[in-house]
Amino acid sequence: MNHIPKVPRLRFHEFSEGYRQGTFESFGKFYYGKSAPKWSVSSDAEVPCVRYGELYSTFSGEVDKVRSFTSIPKKNLRFSSGGEVLIPRVGENPLDFSKASFLPFKNVAIGEMISVYTTEEDGRYITQYIRGHFSKKMARLVEGGNVSNLYFRYLEPLTLCLPCKSEQDKVASFFSALDEKIRLLKEKHALLQQYKKGVMQKLFSQEIRFNDDNGQAFPDWETERVDHFVTRHSESVSVSPDEVYREIGVRSHGKGVFHKPEITGRELGDKRVFWVHPNAFVVNIVFAWEHAVAKTSTDEQGFIASHRFPMYLPKNNRVDIRFFTTFFKTKRGKYLLELASPGGAGRNKTLGQSNFAELKVSFPCVSEQKKIADFCEAFDKKMDAVQQQIELTHTFKKGLLQQMFV
Repeated sequence: MNHIPKVPRLRFHEFSEGYRQGTFESFGKFYYGKSAPKWSVSSDAEVPCVRYGELYSTFSGEVDKVRSFTSIPKKNLRFSSGGEVLIPRVGENPLDFSKASFLPFKNVAIGEMISVYTTEEDGRYITQYIRGHFSKKMARLVEGGNVSNLYFRYLEPLTLCLPCKSEQDKVASFFSALDEKIRLLKEKHALLQQYKKGVMQKLFSQEIRFNDDNGQAFPDWETERVDHFVTRHSESVSVSPDEVYREIGVRSHGKGVFHKPEITGRELGDKRVFWVHPNAFVVNIVFAWEHAVAKTSTDEQGFIASHRFPMYLPKNNRVDIRFFTTFFKTKRGKYLLELASPGGAGRNKTLGQSNFAELKVSFPCVSEQKKIADFCEAFDKKMDAVQQQIELTHTFKKGLLQQMFV
């Protein structure tokens, strides 16, 4: 273990001494957890445990609370003493292996697919060091194909550069506060999603109704075929071989429109394409049953779409296209899209456009549709703002990790 003059670019001002350099093996030791298989985990079990999958799917740097319990006898398990660093030993993505978590609790069973690191240094600091500096190094050390392994004998020789314990503690506390902020923002986003889902169910079941601007009740909803409300919009493109075009696609699960890379008319060949209308309901006929629906916007002005993405516009102003799109993102809308998509699974379940046109739907008058659409838009903006906060905080943390560790 050597003292070195190297220091990070960003540091708390009260610290100035050099860092110590050594290997994982010189600063601590590894061992593996013991069996806590998936079949043994249930809400009825009594022994608290952490399983390897939770390190990259549930925790984001620290085990804030134990979420799993196993029925395996205690004598067949290995328990924490508090302060361990947990590193997944098995994963499908090589980058998963750097998703370590600090375990502050005692007497928690640690699953066998976890490498456990114990050290006299600050385990929270070591955890952030691994998550921030070792992702690519660890990815290069994994073995296996679809399911990879990372044995701790490959980690032991890796070099760490550590400050004194008090500086570790201050840096770790700072990053723990950032992780807590991210956790709370994610929790807020999840609660907003859950609330919106509940309100939407009540709105479309008419359990909740809006009143007009004078406080009066809107008329009863009417049941009509889809083609009573919308009409197919189709404006074919006369493709020029030397022109550059951009196609759209529609993600499943109601996740919206995406833009494909630029392509020349020559590359399009004989493919039939159509101009995208900037305020239309669009559906991916191959995955309609999987909620591949969206509303286009001015962002798609000048884009093109293949025949797989038919577009629909309001017919005689009978529908607000925002409301129409929102309806087909609901559970009822998904059920109807599945009805109109006969066939087997996957690509064989193609939306029949005549079947779609004949679907029966119950809609309110346009004025109430607009109220519902305005409510949904306002709620989506609120959720987007929280999501943006999450992403900005992640980016902020990533930049600090690069500057505060060596």
